[in-house]
Amino acid sequence: LSSLPPDLHLLPASQIEDILRNTDFMDIPITIQQVFLNELPNKDLRTILFRNCGVLDDRYLDRLFNFRNITSITLEGCPQVHLAFPLLHALSDRCKALASLHISDITACRRIARATVTSVKGLEFPQLVDVTIERCPVLCEVRLWAPALNVLSITDCQKLSVLDVHSPHLDRLNITGCINMQEAELAAFTRSCGSKSLAYVNVDLFGLEPDLAQVIFGGQMISSILSEGGEEYWSCAKRIASIAEDEPAMTTSILPECLEHVLGWEACEFLFRVGGDDPLWCRSVLVGERPEIWTTLVNAARVSKLQSNPTLAINILRVATSKAAGWEVAAKIAEVAMLDAAVAAPIITAGRSYSWTTASDLAGLAIADLARAEVLIGVGVKQGWDVAGNLVAIATVHPEVVGPLLDVSNSQRGRHGNGDGQSGGHLVRILANVAAKLPALVPTVLQLGQDIDWEFASAMSRIAMNDPAMTQLNLMHRKLTAKSVAAIVALLGINTTLTSLILFGTSLDDDAVDALAKALVSMPAATKLTELWLLDTGLTCASAQRLSPALQSAPLACINLRGHDLSADGGAAVVHALAASPTLTELRLDTCGMGPAGGEALAALLALPTPASTLRRLELYNNDVADAGGAALCASVATNARLEALVLSRCALGGATATALGNALATNHVLTLVDVHDADFGRDGCAAVVAALAHNSTLCTLRLWKCGFDDVAAESISALLPQNTSLKTLTVSSEALSPVGIAALTHGLSVAAALTELRIEKGRVIRSDSFAGVDAKVVLL
Repeated sequence: LSSLPPDLHLLPASQIEDILRNTDFMDIPITIQQVFLNELPNKDLRTILFRNCGVLDDRYLDRLFNFRNITSITLEGCPQVHLAFPLLHALSDRCKALASLHISDITACRRIARATVTSVKGLEFPQLVDVTIERCPVLCEVRLWAPALNVLSITDCQKLSVLDVHSPHLDRLNITGCINMQEAELAAFTRSCGSKSLAYVNVDLFGLEPDLAQVIFGGQMISSILSEGGEEYWSCAKRIASIAEDEPAMTTSILPECLEHVLGWEACEFLFRVGGDDPLWCRSVLVGERPEIWTTLVNAARVSKLQSNPTLAINILRVATSKAAGWEVAAKIAEVAMLDAAVAAPIITAGRSYSWTTASDLAGLAIADLARAEVLIGVGVKQGWDVAGNLVAIATVHPEVVGPLLDVSNSQRGRHGNGDGQSGGHLVRILANVAAKLPALVPTVLQLGQDIDWEFASAMSRIAMNDPAMTQLNLMHRKLTAKSVAAIVALLGINTTLTSLILFGTSLDDDAVDALAKALVSMPAATKLTELWLLDTGLTCASAQRLSPALQSAPLACINLRGHDLSADGGAAVVHALAASPTLTELRLDTCGMGPAGGEALAALLALPTPASTLRRLELYNNDVADAGGAALCASVATNARLEALVLSRCALGGATATALGNALATNHVLTLVDVHDADFGRDGCAAVVAALAHNSTLCTLRLWKCGFDDVAAESISALLPQNTSLKTLTVSSEALSPVGIAALTHGLSVAAALTELRIEKGRVIRSDSFAGVDAKVVLL
């Protein structure tokens, strides 16, 4: 053709199928080029190849694309060709038989795609099997719908950033020298086009490693060139390949993650570095299908590389592979490490030294609220991880509690002044433990702390938790509000370890009494509460009457109501209610204003036949029961077979009571203690009581202090002591004694069969040597 004259005109030829196969247009004069472009093509044209054609442009190609039998198009070095949107639309719409498309050195082509998003498929080529695009420096986007495509090769297209080719049967992929292509974009394309079917992949994002060998993944050839650290990551890839030979799942589980970003390879490389000479361990990690495994690896690699903290990263992997923690915990810690390495390190310490559950909770809190996690980590470092663990455990359930509990910790530490946080930490530990195990009681405990004090709230928390060491609750001089009483009642309602409840100097109004009565009635069946002491709580006759039914039904063994004015009907109501109690063994009504009527009511209680009468100790200190009430009581004691202790000191007793007591001691064989000090017994009364000891074999303690004990009584008791085998302690006064009486007592002590202690008031007749030579203990009051 180069020898043809310039003005040669050729007529159309009917059998021409190929234009200038293996011919370079640059060797042909321009006029001859125009002849070929204008005259030669016909409807049977199947193959187009233009190489270095200076006059070829989009308009002429549009004319060629009218020939619908075209199967192969090759455009190389044609500077006037733009492949604009209209031309590409014509190609896609007309040339449905196109099977091969090769484009090289087309410097003006920017996009191989449709102009608008009218079709999500892009340019449609149903029979296209081979696409090659080379050295198109401004090409930035390729979108094709080519379901039959087998080979896709794009090289040295520096601005290419969008690659969307629908090709489920793609077999060979070559992407090299496309420096603007992102790893994620390429990985997404690889997966979308069916990466499982790929037999060969050559991916060179930056053109750094063009000659890397192929890696075998489950019998499939994949060659991967990475953006940085090529040789290092290639070594890592070969190790993955060696594992994948026995684990086909590696193809789809590990490779896509590595292609996703460079840190995927960094994670694997870091894993192999940590795993060292333990390939089985590395294999077990990589073939795991749990997502937290890969997340942990990637984040650990980031900590090692991006945060320059390989020690923390290695510790995270050690957490992951430990039996106590595991990958889920490590995944959380790794995520925290990406936020703040200084927070992640102490979380690992908490897990190792205390509990991995606490460490996991701390990590979860740090991910959600880093500032609060830092505060709780500080608590763990200063006050103990158990304290921090309890706080973390409730932070998600009751976040409003964490602040008050921290305030408690700080305030108690300051109050005790030791600065080590132990006191505050102890309170927080107990309170938070309640919040962690019984979250419904958190408002109750906080109410007690705010209304009363935090030590009391701590004690109540232990009661709520059924602490076996917490058997007594002593509310001394506490001012209880209606809310705090309700809180106490709520906690008592679930407790099964408390044995004694003492309210001393704590004012109880009518509402508080009603709440307490409700608590006593509704105590759980497993309750161990047996003692109730209400000392100087301001009970009135009316409130005592309302409380009485609860005292009757509650399984109480000891009731102490000291310091109340029950002079009207309150005392009688209490006594009548307690008469029906099947469990009451001890009743103390000191300073309760019990008059003669109260004494008679108690006498009726003691007169109940056994086993109805369960009372074993009765104390009526400082009650004006008078001689009539005292005599009635002592008369009932004579026939009572249960009562072991009777205290009637300062009860305005007289001779009638002394006579009745003497009769009771002569017949009762259960009493072990009688206290009637400050009674106006006189000589005859004391003589009657002492004389009764000749017939008593159970009384161990007798208190006749300030009762008129004189020389006659002293001589009488001295004569009885050698035969009495039960009396061990005797208390008397010396105001009515003379040296004769002292001598009688001294003699009696020296020959007593059981008496080991004499308690006597100091007086003018008592000398330092008055009781010299006796073995018994003498206490001078």
